[in-house]
Amino acid sequence: MNAIVAANNGDVTETPNLASDFKYDLNSERTGVIIKKYTGERKKVIIPSVIEDFPVVELASGAFVESDIVSVIIPDSVVKIWGGSDYPKTPGIIYSRPGAFSDCALLEKVILPKGLKIISESCFVGCSSLKEITLPEGLEEIEWRAFSYSGLESIVIPDSVKKLNGFSFCKKLKTVTIGRGVQEIGESTSKVSLGETKGGYTAVYANFNVAPGAFSGCTALTTVIGGDNVGKIGDEAFENCTSLTNISIGKKLQVVGNSAFKGCTSLTTFTMDNNLKKDIGSEAFKGCKKLTTVTIGDNLISIGGSAFEECEALTTVSIGDNLKSIGSFAFSKCRTLITVTIGKGIKEMGDGAFSYCSSLTTFNIGSTESVNYSCYRTYVFEGCSSLSLKTKARIMETGYKGQF
Repeated sequence: MNAIVAANNGDVTETPNLASDFKYDLNSERTGVIIKKYTGERKKVIIPSVIEDFPVVELASGAFVESDIVSVIIPDSVVKIWGGSDYPKTPGIIYSRPGAFSDCALLEKVILPKGLKIISESCFVGCSSLKEITLPEGLEEIEWRAFSYSGLESIVIPDSVKKLNGFSFCKKLKTVTIGRGVQEIGESTSKVSLGETKGGYTAVYANFNVAPGAFSGCTALTTVIGGDNVGKIGDEAFENCTSLTNISIGKKLQVVGNSAFKGCTSLTTFTMDNNLKKDIGSEAFKGCKKLTTVTIGDNLISIGGSAFEECEALTTVSIGDNLKSIGSFAFSKCRTLITVTIGKGIKEMGDGAFSYCSSLTTFNIGSTESVNYSCYRTYVFEGCSSLSLKTKARIMETGYKGQF
């Protein structure tokens, strides 16, 4: 006879499922039971904490994949929920190995075990009815695509989490509250708040980098609040966050990665502290059609190619004395750009850097002493049809020989 002990997670009024509802075996360490497959008919599943006198300690990859369950209570005895690898039937993802709950389209409620340390790769990917989930204190890592393409609308990340990943293309996700312990945000995670809120603003304790794609495709995201310890916004971090309107980043930001805000068509302002010491990557703000103001401190070193290309509402650009290079087509087709002020440290302007800025009338360089013919690549000002003769003459005095 199979002995079954009730799940000990919260107040459970129903009895747990019978052992016969599962395919199971001993785990590799022979310390407990691993659930390999759910075969029962109950839609509201309560996993037992003990089967055949062994604790239930693991859920295998694909244990509930594509099942029609609506809720699951996982006992505190479980310490490992196995993930998958690029599993779900979603665009751009190739079938491989499913996570434990991949593509459970009807799943609405999950109660996780208190001792869980990791939510594994693709674990809840494609769970389109899952609107909320409570993560346990003590959780340390959320892996790649753990909740991608899910129905999550908000989530609170506990202070114990050190590495956060896996919220790409959560198109209903509006609010993510991130705890103090987060050190790294990886591929894809919408209003972002960090730590505790005081006076309407959120204090930031996390020391982390926003790694490539962290919030990409989160189309409900409206506001990003970063803090003093954000050192890098990675490649494609907020790409195509089409509802994003404002960004305010703290004092330690040094790098804005390639395509970091590309396609953020609602973005209007971007302000950063003087400590932006390194660079703005290629296509970082390309196609931000409502961006009107860019304020960058004195310590920026380089602006990548096409960084602000096709920012059609941008009117003013002011950059400090430490800027050394402006990449090819960096401000190309900014058709409402009127005034550009560049500090005395400029050494290079790439091909077509300001080409087809048809409203540009004022172009100021802090000092002409370090600027010469070698500073300019070809067609830097081609199509700048509103430049006055006086301004053209001043630019040519610095060594520019190309077309206007």
